[in-house]
Amino acid sequence: VLKKFRDGEVLYHAGSDGSVWLILDGIVGRVMTDGTQDYLGPGQWLGFYPTLTEGQHGSIVSAETSVEALSVPSASFRDCVHRDPGFEHHIWKLCGEVWFSRMMRREKPYKDWSP
Repeated sequence: VLKKFRDGEVLYHAGSDGSVWLILDGIVGRVMTDGTQDYLGPGQWLGFYPTLTEGQHGSIVSAETSVEALSVPSASFRDCVHRDPGFEHHIWKLCGEVWFSRMMRREKPYKDWSP
C-alpha cells in the first residue's frame, strides 16, 4: 500500500503490530525505546524483525520531510518470505547486520573502556 506523510506525521508507534516499510521518497526519523535514534531515506527498509517474529515495533518512526512509503502488511510479507528459503535467509541475515550495527553504535569505543 502506497502511503504519503507530511513532515511530523507518524508512520508507526512503538508497540504497534509489525509491518514492513520501504521508504520511496523523503526522510524518516526513528527513535528506539532506549532513546537511540537514526534517520532513513529512499531505498531503506524498516520493520523486518517485528514482522518476521509476529511481534511489535520497538520504535516510533515519523516523517522528517514529506515522505512517500510502501507499507507491506505483515501476513503478506511473511508469506512471501516463507515461499523462498533463499529470500528468507537473506532477510534474516539483513536483520542480524542491522542489529549488530545498532549495538556497535551504542558501545563506547574500545579505547574508552580498555585499561
